[in-house]
Amino acid sequence: MVTLFSFGQKQDKLLLKAYRSNSPEKIALFFDIWKKNTSLSSADIKTMNDTVQNVYQVFKEFYTPLKTEGIGSYEWGQSFHYTGVKYLLLQDSITFAVVDTLNKDTLIQAKFVKLAKRLNITADSAIRAYKAGAKFIIQRFRFEWPTPTIYTTITKFRPQVSFSTPETVTLTEQYAVLIRNFLNNRTKSGAKKITQEERDKRYVFLGKYFKVWNGNWELYSPPYVTSIIFDKSLENAVVNYHVVSDGGYAYLKKINGNWTLIEAEKTWSH
Repeated sequence: MVTLFSFGQKQDKLLLKAYRSNSPEKIALFFDIWKKNTSLSSADIKTMNDTVQNVYQVFKEFYTPLKTEGIGSYEWGQSFHYTGVKYLLLQDSITFAVVDTLNKDTLIQAKFVKLAKRLNITADSAIRAYKAGAKFIIQRFRFEWPTPTIYTTITKFRPQVSFSTPETVTLTEQYAVLIRNFLNNRTKSGAKKITQEERDKRYVFLGKYFKVWNGNWELYSPPYVTSIIFDKSLENAVVNYHVVSDGGYAYLKKINGNWTLIEAEKTWSH
Protein backbone atom coordinates (compact mmCIF):
# COMPACT_ATOMS: atom_id res chain seq x y z
CA MET A 1 0.00 0.00 0.00
CA VAL A 2 1.21 3.52 -0.75
CA THR A 3 1.39 6.05 2.02
CA LEU A 4 -1.25 8.75 2.21
CA PHE A 5 1.41 11.30 1.27
CA SER A 6 2.60 9.50 -1.88
CA PHE A 7 -0.97 8.62 -2.81
CA GLY A 8 -1.99 12.28 -2.53
CA GLN A 9 0.99 13.33 -4.62
CA LYS A 10 0.17 10.84 -7.38
CA GLN A 11 -3.48 11.82 -7.56
CA ASP A 12 -2.56 15.54 -7.43
CA LYS A 13 -0.26 15.12 -10.40
CA LEU A 14 -2.71 12.96 -12.31
CA LEU A 15 -5.52 15.51 -11.92
CA LEU A 16 -3.25 18.34 -13.01
CA LYS A 17 -2.04 16.35 -16.04
CA ALA A 18 -5.63 15.51 -16.97
CA TYR A 19 -6.52 19.19 -16.83
CA ARG A 20 -3.51 20.47 -18.75
CA SER A 21 -3.89 17.89 -21.52
CA ASN A 22 -7.71 17.92 -21.37
CA SER A 23 -7.45 14.14 -21.37
CA PRO A 24 -10.64 12.07 -20.86
CA GLU A 25 -8.43 9.00 -20.33
CA LYS A 26 -6.39 10.58 -17.53
CA ILE A 27 -9.43 12.01 -15.72
CA ALA A 28 -11.17 8.61 -16.03
CA LEU A 29 -8.10 7.00 -14.43
CA PHE A 30 -8.16 9.63 -11.68
CA PHE A 31 -11.76 8.75 -10.80
CA ASP A 32 -11.14 5.00 -11.12
CA ILE A 33 -8.34 5.23 -8.55
CA TRP A 34 -10.54 7.42 -6.35
CA LYS A 35 -13.38 4.90 -6.49
CA LYS A 36 -11.13 1.93 -5.71
CA ASN A 37 -9.63 3.71 -2.71
CA THR A 38 -12.97 4.75 -1.18
CA SER A 39 -15.41 1.92 -1.89
CA LEU A 40 -16.81 -0.91 0.19
CA SER A 41 -18.36 -4.18 -0.99
CA SER A 42 -21.79 -5.50 -0.04
CA ALA A 43 -20.03 -8.46 1.56
CA ASP A 44 -18.11 -6.08 3.85
CA ILE A 45 -21.32 -4.37 4.93
CA LYS A 46 -22.91 -7.72 5.82
CA THR A 47 -20.21 -8.27 8.45
CA MET A 48 -21.35 -5.15 10.33
CA ASN A 49 -23.89 -5.11 13.15
CA ASP A 50 -27.60 -4.96 12.34
CA THR A 51 -28.06 -1.26 13.11
CA VAL A 52 -25.12 -0.18 10.93
CA GLN A 53 -26.35 -2.39 8.09
CA ASN A 54 -29.68 -0.58 8.30
CA VAL A 55 -27.88 2.79 8.15
CA TYR A 56 -26.42 1.72 4.81
CA GLN A 57 -29.78 0.40 3.59
CA VAL A 58 -31.69 3.56 4.53
CA PHE A 59 -29.10 5.79 2.88
CA LYS A 60 -29.25 3.69 -0.28
CA GLU A 61 -33.03 3.99 -0.44
CA PHE A 62 -33.07 7.70 0.39
CA TYR A 63 -30.22 8.95 -1.78
CA THR A 64 -31.80 9.32 -5.23
CA PRO A 65 -30.88 12.87 -6.32
CA LEU A 66 -31.95 12.31 -9.93
CA LYS A 67 -35.26 10.76 -8.93
CA THR A 68 -36.77 13.50 -6.84
CA GLU A 69 -40.36 12.35 -6.32
CA GLY A 70 -41.29 12.61 -2.67
CA ILE A 71 -38.36 14.76 -1.54
CA GLY A 72 -39.86 18.11 -2.38
CA SER A 73 -36.96 20.38 -1.50
CA TYR A 74 -34.65 19.36 -4.30
CA GLU A 75 -36.79 18.98 -7.42
CA TRP A 76 -34.25 21.27 -9.09
CA GLY A 77 -31.65 18.50 -8.89
CA GLN A 78 -33.25 16.59 -11.71
CA SER A 79 -34.11 19.62 -13.81
CA PHE A 80 -30.72 21.22 -14.39
CA HIS A 81 -28.13 21.10 -11.63
CA TYR A 82 -27.09 17.52 -12.33
CA THR A 83 -27.51 17.65 -16.09
CA GLY A 84 -24.49 16.10 -17.75
CA VAL A 85 -22.55 15.26 -14.60
CA LYS A 86 -20.62 12.00 -14.69
CA TYR A 87 -19.92 11.62 -10.96
CA LEU A 88 -21.62 12.33 -7.64
CA LEU A 89 -19.51 12.93 -4.54
CA LEU A 90 -20.91 11.15 -1.47
CA GLN A 91 -20.40 11.91 2.22
CA ASP A 92 -17.80 9.91 4.13
CA SER A 93 -19.41 10.07 7.58
CA ILE A 94 -22.93 9.73 8.92
CA THR A 95 -24.61 10.04 12.32
CA PHE A 96 -27.37 7.81 13.64
CA ALA A 97 -29.38 7.30 16.82
CA VAL A 98 -32.08 5.04 18.25
CA VAL A 99 -35.26 6.10 20.09
CA ASP A 100 -38.09 4.09 21.66
CA THR A 101 -40.65 4.66 18.91
CA LEU A 102 -41.13 6.42 15.58
CA ASN A 103 -44.70 5.27 15.10
CA LYS A 104 -46.29 8.51 13.99
CA ASP A 105 -49.79 7.70 15.26
CA THR A 106 -48.39 6.88 18.70
CA LEU A 107 -46.31 10.06 18.78
CA ILE A 108 -49.23 12.25 17.68
CA GLN A 109 -51.51 10.69 20.29
CA ALA A 110 -48.92 11.37 23.03
CA LYS A 111 -48.61 14.95 21.81
CA PHE A 112 -52.36 15.48 22.00
CA VAL A 113 -52.48 14.00 25.51
CA LYS A 114 -49.93 16.59 26.70
CA LEU A 115 -51.67 19.43 24.88
CA ALA A 116 -55.09 18.44 26.24
CA LYS A 117 -53.71 18.38 29.76
CA ARG A 118 -52.45 21.94 29.38
CA LEU A 119 -55.82 23.06 28.02
CA ASN A 120 -57.74 21.11 30.67
CA ILE A 121 -59.71 19.10 28.09
CA THR A 122 -59.71 15.44 27.07
CA ALA A 123 -57.34 14.11 24.41
CA ASP A 124 -60.28 12.92 22.29
CA SER A 125 -61.85 16.37 22.28
CA ALA A 126 -58.49 17.93 21.37
CA ILE A 127 -58.15 15.55 18.42
CA ARG A 128 -61.71 16.25 17.26
CA ALA A 129 -61.06 20.00 17.49
CA TYR A 130 -57.85 19.63 15.51
CA LYS A 131 -59.57 17.62 12.76
CA ALA A 132 -62.33 20.23 12.66
CA GLY A 133 -59.75 22.97 12.08
CA ALA A 134 -60.19 24.73 15.41
CA LYS A 135 -57.61 27.53 15.58
CA PHE A 136 -57.04 27.26 19.33
CA ILE A 137 -55.73 23.71 18.75
CA ILE A 138 -54.00 24.18 15.40
CA GLN A 139 -52.04 27.15 16.70
CA ARG A 140 -50.77 25.09 19.64
CA PHE A 141 -50.17 21.73 17.95
CA ARG A 142 -46.88 21.10 16.20
CA PHE A 143 -45.70 17.61 15.41
CA GLU A 144 -42.02 16.94 15.92
CA TRP A 145 -40.02 13.74 15.68
CA PRO A 146 -38.23 12.65 18.87
CA THR A 147 -34.82 14.15 19.58
CA PRO A 148 -32.31 11.46 20.64
CA THR A 149 -29.96 12.12 23.54
CA ILE A 150 -27.13 9.94 22.22
CA TYR A 151 -25.80 9.85 18.65
CA THR A 152 -23.21 7.58 17.05
CA THR A 153 -21.07 8.62 14.08
CA ILE A 154 -19.69 6.29 11.42
CA THR A 155 -16.47 8.08 10.46
CA LYS A 156 -15.45 5.90 7.51
CA PHE A 157 -18.82 5.70 5.83
CA ARG A 158 -18.67 4.23 2.32
CA PRO A 159 -22.20 4.62 0.89
CA GLN A 160 -23.78 2.39 -1.70
CA VAL A 161 -26.44 3.65 -4.08
CA SER A 162 -29.35 2.18 -6.03
CA PHE A 163 -28.29 3.52 -9.44
CA SER A 164 -25.31 3.13 -11.77
CA THR A 165 -25.39 6.48 -13.60
CA PRO A 166 -23.91 8.90 -12.68
CA GLU A 167 -21.07 7.02 -11.01
CA THR A 168 -20.34 7.78 -7.36
CA VAL A 169 -17.17 8.29 -5.33
CA THR A 170 -16.80 8.97 -1.62
CA LEU A 171 -15.52 12.43 -0.73
CA THR A 172 -12.99 11.75 2.00
CA GLU A 173 -11.19 14.64 3.69
CA GLN A 174 -8.09 13.79 1.69
CA TYR A 175 -9.91 14.16 -1.62
CA ALA A 176 -11.65 17.34 -0.49
CA VAL A 177 -8.24 18.87 0.24
CA LEU A 178 -6.88 17.62 -3.09
CA ILE A 179 -9.74 19.24 -5.06
CA ARG A 180 -9.53 22.54 -3.21
CA ASN A 181 -5.78 22.61 -3.68
CA PHE A 182 -6.29 22.07 -7.40
CA LEU A 183 -8.78 24.93 -7.57
CA ASN A 184 -6.46 27.22 -5.62
CA ASN A 185 -3.17 26.05 -7.16
CA ARG A 186 -1.75 24.65 -3.93
CA THR A 187 -0.41 21.48 -5.48
CA LYS A 188 3.06 22.19 -4.10
CA SER A 189 4.60 24.42 -1.47
CA GLY A 190 5.29 27.94 -2.65
CA ALA A 191 3.24 27.60 -5.84
CA LYS A 192 2.53 30.90 -7.52
CA LYS A 193 -1.04 32.12 -7.08
CA ILE A 194 -3.13 31.55 -10.18
CA THR A 195 -5.21 34.22 -11.87
CA GLN A 196 -8.99 34.36 -11.53
CA GLU A 197 -9.21 33.44 -15.22
CA GLU A 198 -7.16 30.30 -14.65
CA ARG A 199 -9.21 29.43 -11.57
CA ASP A 200 -12.41 29.80 -13.58
CA LYS A 201 -11.01 27.45 -16.22
CA ARG A 202 -10.33 24.84 -13.56
CA TYR A 203 -13.90 25.14 -12.28
CA VAL A 204 -15.19 24.67 -15.81
CA PHE A 205 -12.96 21.62 -16.25
CA LEU A 206 -14.19 19.97 -13.06
CA GLY A 207 -17.75 20.97 -13.93
CA LYS A 208 -17.65 18.54 -16.83
CA TYR A 209 -17.43 15.72 -14.31
CA PHE A 210 -19.15 16.81 -11.09
CA LYS A 211 -20.91 19.83 -9.62
CA VAL A 212 -18.96 22.19 -7.36
CA TRP A 213 -21.35 23.98 -4.96
CA ASN A 214 -21.03 27.36 -3.22
CA GLY A 215 -17.56 28.24 -4.44
CA ASN A 216 -15.43 25.28 -3.46
CA TRP A 217 -16.54 24.88 0.14
CA GLU A 218 -19.39 22.44 -0.40
CA LEU A 219 -18.24 19.61 -2.62
CA TYR A 220 -20.74 16.92 -1.57
CA SER A 221 -23.47 16.14 -4.10
CA PRO A 222 -26.77 16.96 -2.33
CA PRO A 223 -28.78 15.83 -0.52
CA TYR A 224 -26.48 15.50 2.49
CA VAL A 225 -27.78 13.28 5.30
CA THR A 226 -27.15 14.94 8.65
CA SER A 227 -28.57 12.06 10.71
CA ILE A 228 -30.72 8.94 10.63
CA ILE A 229 -32.94 8.12 13.60
CA PHE A 230 -34.32 4.58 14.09
CA ASP A 231 -36.82 3.10 16.49
CA LYS A 232 -35.74 0.15 18.62
CA SER A 233 -37.35 -2.37 16.28
CA LEU A 234 -35.41 -0.99 13.28
CA GLU A 235 -38.73 -0.85 11.41
CA ASN A 236 -39.04 2.95 11.13
CA ALA A 237 -36.47 5.61 10.29
CA VAL A 238 -36.33 9.39 9.98
CA VAL A 239 -33.66 10.87 7.73
CA ASN A 240 -32.69 14.48 8.44
CA TYR A 241 -31.06 16.06 5.41
CA HIS A 242 -30.01 19.33 3.85
CA VAL A 243 -29.68 20.51 0.25
CA VAL A 244 -27.32 23.51 -0.06
CA SER A 245 -29.50 26.05 1.83
CA ASP A 246 -32.67 24.02 2.51
CA GLY A 247 -33.43 21.00 4.63
CA GLY A 248 -36.07 18.70 5.97
CA TYR A 249 -36.85 15.12 6.89
CA ALA A 250 -37.87 11.92 5.17
CA TYR A 251 -39.79 9.17 6.94
CA LEU A 252 -39.10 5.59 5.83
CA LYS A 253 -40.67 2.35 6.91
CA LYS A 254 -39.46 -1.22 6.50
CA ILE A 255 -42.07 -3.12 4.48
CA ASN A 256 -41.51 -6.81 3.71
CA GLY A 257 -37.87 -6.37 4.67
CA ASN A 258 -37.24 -3.38 2.40
CA TRP A 259 -36.97 0.29 3.38
CA THR A 260 -39.64 2.39 1.66
CA LEU A 261 -40.07 6.17 1.59
CA ILE A 262 -43.42 7.09 3.15
CA GLU A 263 -43.30 10.88 3.32
CA ALA A 264 -40.89 13.79 3.18
CA GLU A 265 -41.12 17.45 4.03
CA LYS A 266 -38.96 20.54 3.69
CA THR A 267 -38.86 22.13 7.13
CA TRP A 268 -36.28 24.91 6.94
CA SER A 269 -34.54 27.30 4.57
CA HIS A 270 -31.94 30.06 4.94
